[in-house]
Amino acid sequence: MAVLFGTEGLINHMTLIFGAVFALCGLMFRKTVANEILDIKFSFIGCMVGSMLTFIIIDNLFGIIKLSVVLSLLAWLAGGYFGGFFLWDGEAGE
Repeated sequence: MAVLFGTEGLINHMTLIFGAVFALCGLMFRKTVANEILDIKFSFIGCMVGSMLTFIIIDNLFGIIKLSVVLSLLAWLAGGYFGGFFLWDGEAGE
């Protein structure tokens, strides 16, 4: 049976730190940049699912933190932008 949490687990302390940073950036980006400046829909759920799945998979496959962060940032943008069209959380409330 695989260990999910801990230093040897699938979700380690670096994953949780980057997940918190991605979540805070996603909320701030959606409110200030996407909705107010660019006037586009940006999905918080889409950006978090895309970035965290990409980070966990790339980090466990290759173990290169720089590659994991760069690819998960790209997945963060793609998931947030494309998720805004399909999910109903794309606009920050008034």
